[in-house]
Amino acid sequence: AGIISAKGRSIGSAERASFLQTDAAINPGNSGGPLVNLSGEVVGVNTAIASSSGGYQGIGFAIPINLTKWVTEQLVDKGAVSRAYLGVRVQELDKTNADLLGVPEDLKGVLVRDVLDNTPAKKAGVMTADVITHLGDKPILTGTDLQRAVEKTELGSRQTLRINRHGREMELVVVTEALPENVAAGGSKQSRAVPRVEDSSVGIAVAELDQNVIEQLQLPRDLTGVIIVDVPRTSVAYRAGLRQGMVVTRINRRAVDNVEDFEKAMADADLRAGIAMTVKIPGRGDRFIVLKDR
Repeated sequence: AGIISAKGRSIGSAERASFLQTDAAINPGNSGGPLVNLSGEVVGVNTAIASSSGGYQGIGFAIPINLTKWVTEQLVDKGAVSRAYLGVRVQELDKTNADLLGVPEDLKGVLVRDVLDNTPAKKAGVMTADVITHLGDKPILTGTDLQRAVEKTELGSRQTLRINRHGREMELVVVTEALPENVAAGGSKQSRAVPRVEDSSVGIAVAELDQNVIEQLQLPRDLTGVIIVDVPRTSVAYRAGLRQGMVVTRINRRAVDNVEDFEKAMADADLRAGIAMTVKIPGRGDRFIVLKDR
């Protein structure tokens, strides 16, 4: 006997399980057993406990029965579970980011930080710095909301994604695909492009992006921007996540095609207010990064 004290919990590596949290007595060996309500209906499958003693004196976690049914149906029909995905990584939309992006401060949604190449999101036209507000009619308030809404959609179905791009509301159509076993994590190969220009305010050095570099890093042939050739570990840029080999394509909503554009954009930027950069990561995709002085 106990109560459901929380829903949508994740533990350890089981981030997609959306556990029910309960203070009902669950002991080692109870995994796979039912969690029932007062009417005797199964509402969950007991899975784990968090306990300092190793016994039930703590909290338990159960897989919600709706998720169990969905997984079971797929296992019976297909022999495996296929989850749909978009190919984006998102983060919380805070006031600083809203100001930089020119979106309403009270806008509810999640900020697109990464868009991976060759994914449903990329094919649909999703861009870094977009704010996703709805998938179909479902409001998206957190990254978890988006993940759970997307992964249960029918594979190959057309889904309407409502976004806000720099203050303008838009709708994109995404055709969902099965989540690959290993979504490209990619890595940045280093480049020796020269000459370079340094920006001491954020601590990065960049160089022109020429065809030799594009071929070396296997970047899109029509990509424009400047490549980061040095990022000291003690710099603001490094702390924000910028690394050597990334290509800067936009700064504060301004396109950066060459070193001259980079210098002009950085001259007008204010580190105290925050500097929004969109970068291309070789072998991976686009990422939205905000640099801000602490």
